[in-house]
Amino acid sequence: MKRDDGPTYEDTVKEILTAAGGPLMVDKLVDEVLARKATASKNPRQLVRSKLREFAGHSLVYVDADHVLAVPLAYKGARFRIRLDHESIDQGTISANNFDYFLPSQFELEKVQLVDRAGTIIPFQVKSASHEEENRIFGTYTIEKKWIVLKEWFRRQKMYHKDHLLVTVEDWERGVFRLEREAFGQQQPGQIAERDAFVANMFFDMLESARQESVYLFISIPTLYACLPDKAGCPPDHWRYILQQDERMKTDGFEIRYAESHTLLDDLIKEISPEERRPKPKPEKKLAKGAHKEVYRFHAAFKHRPSIWRDIEIQGEQTLMDLDRQIRLAFNHDTYDHLSGFWKLVLRGGGKKNRYREIAIGNIDPFGGGEAADLTIASLELKVEDSLKYVYDFGDWIEHTLTLSAVIDPQPGMKYQRDAARNKPKYQYCDNCKEQGKQTVATWICFTCSEAQGKDVLLCEECIGTEQHEDHYSEELVY
Repeated sequence: MKRDDGPTYEDTVKEILTAAGGPLMVDKLVDEVLARKATASKNPRQLVRSKLREFAGHSLVYVDADHVLAVPLAYKGARFRIRLDHESIDQGTISANNFDYFLPSQFELEKVQLVDRAGTIIPFQVKSASHEEENRIFGTYTIEKKWIVLKEWFRRQKMYHKDHLLVTVEDWERGVFRLEREAFGQQQPGQIAERDAFVANMFFDMLESARQESVYLFISIPTLYACLPDKAGCPPDHWRYILQQDERMKTDGFEIRYAESHTLLDDLIKEISPEERRPKPKPEKKLAKGAHKEVYRFHAAFKHRPSIWRDIEIQGEQTLMDLDRQIRLAFNHDTYDHLSGFWKLVLRGGGKKNRYREIAIGNIDPFGGGEAADLTIASLELKVEDSLKYVYDFGDWIEHTLTLSAVIDPQPGMKYQRDAARNKPKYQYCDNCKEQGKQTVATWICFTCSEAQGKDVLLCEECIGTEQHEDHYSEELVY
């Protein structure tokens, strides 16, 4: 393949967007890139569009689905405020973390240029300190913190601990920032609160519209400033402060997630036990009279095989342990082994259907226990059409979707929990028996034979019990 020694796609995109001086239509950008870069791709436009998505947050940001803007232009004039405290004033320092994502990746802090309102250079030093921490997962590791020392400038400005430091991005690529003092008496708390709320809602809208349940900060922050109305107006607080104040979201410094989200990394860092990993169940609210006797009808189905379904009825006073057992019985899961778990599915925004975020309810131990075991169905406060995710066996991760289809009065003499309906089975026949000219319903799939033969090997109860399959890995079929 002939080597291309010309500008890279990213260099070409940067040059075009910089020359544009503002937002550019994606179609026009694709045309200009292809005019400058030859390609042997069968679908050159798709190739360029794919590369544009790769450059998001690095070279460009999407203002909307049809327009992009160069990152330096997105940050140009971006403003934020830093709230000071007694320690900041006494030591004359601000944390270097305040400049996270307001500088290009790998930009050296010592090369930052700070200027005042008149454009005069503000001298500063970089102070750093490190300490070691120990974790049984990661072992011993070093954490380094850096501060920008502005003691002399603070003194000249007569900075007070209730003052705010206003920061304006003059040049993102060169790391030039303008600093200004906003005295306590000049602050407008109501206007700041409105601005912070607007920014928080923009972040939340990005999260709601994201494909996954998180958004990267290196993309969301320049996107925010690219789309922020009146960028030169009242500066909002720093993005980290805004996210810390918002109960809907949280951040680890790399991405924004829903406040209820939980990752394995959370556990590894915090070294917390399984019982502490999920939120503690809230005390049950007092429900309307008769609510505990109401019957909740769930349409339960395999997530990846929705044609296999069961309608399960259970009363509000019964527990998730009861629901768990009925699901296991209905889908032929083992009732004496493997943990299971429930999540509430909350419909997300973004204008797309069937996009949910997952709020952990807790797990169930079939031997008794689990943080969700004693929660009653009524306490979940579900409405008709609300959905739950249920996973049986965290090893094999057999996922089901439960949708509340109705809440009805109990039938006299009926025992709950129960299966109220199920799909009409589409039986398959035993492969061994078919070879002998017989039609016997298959009840097992032999994975060992299936892998060896490159196709599903289905067997009846009698055939799976032969010596040939004695040590094979098999699983009972669900119809």
